[in-house]
Amino acid sequence: MKPIFCIDVTQDENVEVLAGDEFIVKTVPKKLMDALDTAQEKLDDSIEKTKLPLPMRIIQYVAGFLSLLLLLFLLLVFVESLHPDFPFAELLTNRKPILMLAFVFGLIWLALTLASKAKQKIVTQEQDIDGKKEQVDDQVAMLYDFLGVPKDAFYVDVLMFSYALEDGVVVLEQDEDEANPFAVNMDMRAYVQNGMLCLADVENLHAFKLEEMKAIRTVKQQICMFSWNKKEDIKSEAYMPYKLKKEDTGTILVKLYHVLEFEHNGEPYGIYFPCYELPVFERLTGLKAETEEN
Repeated sequence: MKPIFCIDVTQDENVEVLAGDEFIVKTVPKKLMDALDTAQEKLDDSIEKTKLPLPMRIIQYVAGFLSLLLLLFLLLVFVESLHPDFPFAELLTNRKPILMLAFVFGLIWLALTLASKAKQKIVTQEQDIDGKKEQVDDQVAMLYDFLGVPKDAFYVDVLMFSYALEDGVVVLEQDEDEANPFAVNMDMRAYVQNGMLCLADVENLHAFKLEEMKAIRTVKQQICMFSWNKKEDIKSEAYMPYKLKKEDTGTILVKLYHVLEFEHNGEPYGIYFPCYELPVFERLTGLKAETEEN
């Protein structure tokens, strides 16, 4: 099977070509893409200016961590001091330097946090960040209009990853020190038009014949996604059933994913998507998900 929007590194690990170009039916001109890139760069530059200088941000994080760590230590000692053999008066006498350090680090963290918020508020107004966000949104909307994407198209995440074929089986590429393979969840628009399943990003419109769709297969394998594209939180009512988990690094852990399988010109293909997009793909294709055992 050939995964669409993915990279086959079976023969060459340095390959960077995404599969699926043969299904592209319309492409945004370079001039329009450049306009979006320029608007995004201006927005990114303005957002960067709202932050404190890097050395100050490092001091802020370190001071906050140390103050929290010291206060936690004092709390543990205080709990221990409740024992008759360890009177509270001795705690105040012996732990006063630690309490002072925690207080000083806490003041540093608080001062830098307030300074950061103040700078963010001032620069946001000076740089007109809200206006620049609107410009980016307008550019994106214009690109989708050019591609002919309807206003009521679904917002869906489609998985992009590197893989190798082992005895004809798609195996997601994975770093040796990582517990789960990584995938990029690409933000796309999905809809059905003229008997075609259409998937569009801001640059290309892909179209797949519904009559070639065979099945939606369920793969019970955990994957990590680099980001979260939805407006709702992963703990919201809409996504609670999928038991998603946001890790300390900001990545999103997904317990399973699905493959929309189809055949084109005698060759098998697959469109991979995370579990929470199943209702949309079932609705658009009329197929029901099958488990690996099926």
